Amino acid sequence: MSGVQVPPPLFQPLNMEILLPPFRDRLLQLIPDIQGAIIYAAFSGGKDSVALLTLLSALESELKFTLKAAYLNHGIREDASRESLWVFNFCSERTIPLVTESADVKELAGREGINLEAAASRRRYAFFQRLVNLSPTSWLATAHTLSDQVETFFMRLMRGSGAAGLAGILPLRGRRILRPLAVFSEADIRAFLQRRHLSHYEDPSNQDLTLLRNRLRHEILPIIRRQFPQMDQRIHDATRIFKDESDCFVMQARHLLNHITILGQVIPPGALDSIHPALQRHVLREYLRRLRGDLLEISLAHVEALMPPNPSTRHLSLPGITLTRQKDFLFPRDFSAPTYSHVLPTDGDCMIPEICARVRVCLCRAEAGDKLNPSDSPAFTVEMNPKKLRFPLRVRSVRGTDRYRKQGSDFSQRVFEMVRAAGLPAALRPLRPLLCDASDQPIWIPGHAAAAHVKPGPNTPRLKIQMDGIWPQAPFQSPDV
Repeated sequence: MSGVQVPPPLFQPLNMEILLPPFRDRLLQLIPDIQGAIIYAAFSGGKDSVALLTLLSALESELKFTLKAAYLNHGIREDASRESLWVFNFCSERTIPLVTESADVKELAGREGINLEAAASRRRYAFFQRLVNLSPTSWLATAHTLSDQVETFFMRLMRGSGAAGLAGILPLRGRRILRPLAVFSEADIRAFLQRRHLSHYEDPSNQDLTLLRNRLRHEILPIIRRQFPQMDQRIHDATRIFKDESDCFVMQARHLLNHITILGQVIPPGALDSIHPALQRHVLREYLRRLRGDLLEISLAHVEALMPPNPSTRHLSLPGITLTRQKDFLFPRDFSAPTYSHVLPTDGDCMIPEICARVRVCLCRAEAGDKLNPSDSPAFTVEMNPKKLRFPLRVRSVRGTDRYRKQGSDFSQRVFEMVRAAGLPAALRPLRPLLCDASDQPIWIPGHAAAAHVKPGPNTPRLKIQMDGIWPQAPFQSPDV
């Protein structure tokens, strides 16, 4: 089925400026410093994008910005070349510069395991973001309208979305991508095209009733609007409230995520337990957004599958990513742990950002007759004889060649074997912290006793070292601690 050019209506235009003043105000709200900006208009030839490009063109000279059209050929429909030609001719007739790009959306959908609509959206916004990134003064405007907002609201409601999803199409998306038509209805756009005597290119897939959005648009929503004429405005008000509430949750979720994750990718056991379930969902949504770059195709069911108490599923296949849950750690299946090394002060604190931990070092005086029993020390606190240490001390990740003889043991052990016995997943073992001296020899593994040769004796000064942070003790402790 081919697309068709929809001709303008055969009557004289009325007041052609009826939509221009409110659009101008809306644009200046979104881009206060508009003078000198470059605005790319996402252009497909459809009625909404024709209205957007025409409105921006009418304001270009007055507001002193540079306008360009941006068109992505998704390569899905048979009439793609015809649509491309129509878009080219429309822009040429109005001397509007046109930036074009082609994408293999079907290949992306197959590779990522997502549907065509999600793949097209991902390619489209990647194209838009590249244009925006060309200059710090670049913006991109899409042609989403209030009617699109209503359709999106119902689609997400039926999908079981929470506040973030029901906030719908946001006025601003990401970095300088805006929706200046989002407060105008389809009727507003249709009236504008009539008054401007403008034609547009009709995408034949817009009439395909096998697509949920089209069934909503053509069959379901007209019935609801007849019963509730103010529905669009009421939903617009509701999405604004949902957005405010979602923004509040997201701000808290991102703050928490920065504190509970290791390298931004690993959620350790127990990290979510003290967080309210409503906030847990937002933390996990932001976790997935950080890993994938977006939340396309991610539903409430996907998010709740990650919430504690967790089932024993080893691998969780979500759209665009596979996660591993092992020993109550949650991380991407392709996670690769980096190595790290940090020199400790002789007295004071040192942050270990790779594992979100803090190491405290304190030199203590000895008390006469005082004795230290290693089993009395907390698993993440150790005391050593500083006279037996070679400074500086360092905290680093374990290596396959490391060996260690702890207090109370007659033989040395491979550190990797000790870590494995503690139950740490193999992919995370290189993150395991280890304290070594200037000779690079291990002298303490948090969760175990210190090395035998640094044991403090009676009446000797003691160097107290404590590690704390988000790592729980259980996966690091040996059975005898």
